[in-house]
Amino acid sequence: LWDVSYENNNQPQPVPVKLYTSSDSLYVLGSDGSLWSTGDNYTGQLGKGYTGDAAANYYLTKINLGGGVVLKFAVSAGIGHNASAFCMALVQQANGRFLYGWGHNGSGAMGNGGTADIGSPTILSGVEAGADTFNTITDIVCTGRQTTSVAAVLFSSGLVRASGYNAHGQLARGNNTASTSWNYVKMDASTNLSNVVEICGNDAYYSGLYFRTSGGRLYHSGYNDNAGYAGNGTTVSTPYFVKEVSGGAVWPTGSGKFIFTSGAFWHGQVWAIRADRSIYRWGVNWHGNLGDGTTMTLRPTPQLLSGYTSSTVKRIMPIFVEDWDGGYRTYGATALLMNDGRIFVTGRSAYGGLGTGTTGTLSTFTRVRFPKEKVKDIYWINKKNQNFSLCVLGFDGNLYTASLNNNNMFLRGDTSASTTILTQARL
Repeated sequence: LWDVSYENNNQPQPVPVKLYTSSDSLYVLGSDGSLWSTGDNYTGQLGKGYTGDAAANYYLTKINLGGGVVLKFAVSAGIGHNASAFCMALVQQANGRFLYGWGHNGSGAMGNGGTADIGSPTILSGVEAGADTFNTITDIVCTGRQTTSVAAVLFSSGLVRASGYNAHGQLARGNNTASTSWNYVKMDASTNLSNVVEICGNDAYYSGLYFRTSGGRLYHSGYNDNAGYAGNGTTVSTPYFVKEVSGGAVWPTGSGKFIFTSGAFWHGQVWAIRADRSIYRWGVNWHGNLGDGTTMTLRPTPQLLSGYTSSTVKRIMPIFVEDWDGGYRTYGATALLMNDGRIFVTGRSAYGGLGTGTTGTLSTFTRVRFPKEKVKDIYWINKKNQNFSLCVLGFDGNLYTASLNNNNMFLRGDTSASTTILTQARL
């Protein structure tokens, strides 16, 4: 990656430690805290100082963040017309921390009072309020897409501030009016949501936010119409404040990642781990992606996943993809990586992309045909249509994929092969 596409090969090359993708844009976080980008720049999401395409977009270039070290980075899904995406980065500089934003701003997610796209990283000064400053930010979220983008920031005070699209109460301010300025997420008209320890956003077009508190409660704001995102037994978005997920104070109370979600168009699914290590899921189950033995069902209340707990499951990885196939269509799947290396999947497998040796739809978890001793980690590849694939990173350093190999997107050395089992990529 670095040898063939680095901006300037005579410079020291930091070791890539994390990759981020947003539609046709790629971001690389270096071991020295630098951030690099390449690919689609339609709305300035590469942070190169301009919007639109140019030859310079097609190799990795360093994003100018004032010479600081990136502590946290977030990018929206960017899928859809013209791959409109936006980014935020929390950066440590010699004189403190700063939050930068750039890219698509059509919904006012940057909170800078305007809706013009931003081609260069810009300090988002409006996010600060009183004791909630850049130096107390603990997490950042970019969610939604195009003109439905939402940004949220969590502070060590346990309070959350958000800006952007609000047609379904994403900002939890009691109304459905978009905002180009930052303000606090609220329980009701006079009370800020407090004691938050985790925030999460799904990547659907009509998105939502999740908030887990130190009291073990889970809340949702945003789109819930005919989707069940809120997990409270309803399929309506009102009222436009946060709504508590059913179950009460059963969720973990400390910091960490316990909520996993994915969406496409206006459909999506949510998975969450309770304090007792049990796993629950809810939302849209069109293609068996919730693994409850059914398809074309809606689950607006959290359901227990029997037979699995976080004691034995290493990674929960849901995906929802979208495809224009005569209409707005969505396809869902979920993969579980076990501690011993086994992989189980459920959901849509139109071209065998789940790696089970079959095509079609699975409504219960089925083991992937791959040696468990070779599995280091798992990923999803391709979120633009139903030709998506489970990807396994092996301890041998190779990548393994399945599904149709259109445009050699899965690196198998041809453009026509189809496989229903995971096959080694030619790197």
